[in-house]
Amino acid sequence: MSPAVMLSILAAVVCLTLFALVRSGAMASLTQRPALVLAISTLAGILYRYTGLPMSDAGVVKLIAEACLALLVFSAALHFRISRLHLNSPAALRLAVIAGPFFMVIVALSVFVLSPSVTVWSALVIGAALMLNGASLERRVFRESSISKRIKASITLESAAALVVGLPIAVMIETAAMTPHLTSGDIVETGIFRTAIGFAIGGAIGLLGGRGYKWLVNRKSPLAKPGVTITAGLLAFCLASLLGGSAIIAVCAAGLMWSEESSLKRSERFVLHSGYEQIAKPLAFVLFGFVLGPRLLQADALVILFALFAVTLLRIVPRLIALKSLKLATEEEHFLAWFGGAPGAASALFLLCLIDSPALADQEIVMTIGATCVWTGVFITRASSRSLASFFIQRAAAARRKRYYA
Repeated sequence: MSPAVMLSILAAVVCLTLFALVRSGAMASLTQRPALVLAISTLAGILYRYTGLPMSDAGVVKLIAEACLALLVFSAALHFRISRLHLNSPAALRLAVIAGPFFMVIVALSVFVLSPSVTVWSALVIGAALMLNGASLERRVFRESSISKRIKASITLESAAALVVGLPIAVMIETAAMTPHLTSGDIVETGIFRTAIGFAIGGAIGLLGGRGYKWLVNRKSPLAKPGVTITAGLLAFCLASLLGGSAIIAVCAAGLMWSEESSLKRSERFVLHSGYEQIAKPLAFVLFGFVLGPRLLQADALVILFALFAVTLLRIVPRLIALKSLKLATEEEHFLAWFGGAPGAASALFLLCLIDSPALADQEIVMTIGATCVWTGVFITRASSRSLASFFIQRAAAARRKRYYA
């Protein structure tokens, strides 16, 4: 049996297994327990390394990670209309456009100062990876809370917007870090051209597909099902890869244009977003824990302290600065500052895509720092979600009573 046939059979088995897990609700359950999934997969990765068996193939890992990241950014792009974000949630827009890049810069500066062996570009790559976040907090905690619906919506929208805005920045930084290693014959393969080609292909597919979907909806066609949106993502991913464009950027552009043109209802956006996340996030944490989780054993005290510092103070300060001009209530401002922005599934997948990348001359230390920060971010946000949510909610209730009596 040829390798191509074996790979096709394996892909079919994986797809059928994922479909069965989604239908049974197992993936939804795993999505709600990222810390547990990450811990088990990390332990499995450590035990596997001690067996002395062959390491996982970097090409296969990167392909799976890229596909999951594409699915994650596609679901994020479908979750909102970029032209309406400033009206629906100014807080989400400011957190994605201001706080995210600011966080990336201060993380990069901190890494460059604390670790002399890390180059400037590698430090920026670490910052870009952590900027993508992934919302690993307990959503049920704040959805069932008494905090205002506007703040709840801002938390969810900010996570999606941060990925859509941050991913092109991260891809361009990776390209800039790779440029000195490219020859003149590789100019077409550089990220500037690949990004432009990917955006053009994805944008065209999303534009035509979104308008076609809206046309079907207006005529009440039985084909007008929200699930057909995935065809735009698959087509953009495959076509961009074949034509030399960036597949991830193509999927992002397709999602944004489809979201703008198709007039999806809010309930449909929520179902699509949560459904695609249920597939991508558990796979992200399983793959990340198994492949990069063992790097926690290589982290020294300085790396661990930096990770704690990065996912707390370095993350919160830019968010407070970005929210300051909105004149929110103090308790709402602090709630938004903490719940969101921590490295999670998207950060994990982007780091997996960087394995053996020529953009990283210091691959070992970069992966160790990145893996430690993602691991720390997931566990700190999960461990603190319930208690801090209760604290902020009590403060909000006390503030409302105070304003009422005043």
